[in-house]
Amino acid sequence: MGADLFEIKSVNNYPDDYYECTDVAKDELRDNARPSVVAMPGDLSEYDTVFIGGPIWWGTYPMPMFTVLEKIDWMGKTVLPFSTHEGSGLANIERDMKRVCVGADVKPGLAIYGSSVASAKSDVENWIKNNLK
Repeated sequence: MGADLFEIKSVNNYPDDYYECTDVAKDELRDNARPSVVAMPGDLSEYDTVFIGGPIWWGTYPMPMFTVLEKIDWMGKTVLPFSTHEGSGLANIERDMKRVCVGADVKPGLAIYGSSVASAKSDVENWIKNNLK
């Protein structure tokens, strides 16, 4: 799409070991943590539409994403959430984005199996077309 990109990165790296990583993620979710992030996005006032994407960890986006998303003025914006997963679909993503992106029109999200990302181009294109009318 030629869109501008911003990557949300936690100051502290997550463990490489899958089980250790899921334990840290579960603790952060349980504690409603807002981990420090490397950088915040700049002014988003020039954007009407924002795509928000990431993996699903314990039913929602990783907590560092909320560190950023809760500090943005979403009034009047269109938000399109998407995620990768391995069986949970969108889980709580749409509900959480409606709660966090106050004032935005949160469109139906797109969930793609992580193992199917390479073959999902037409699904992504159709989702974009259907939601950017």
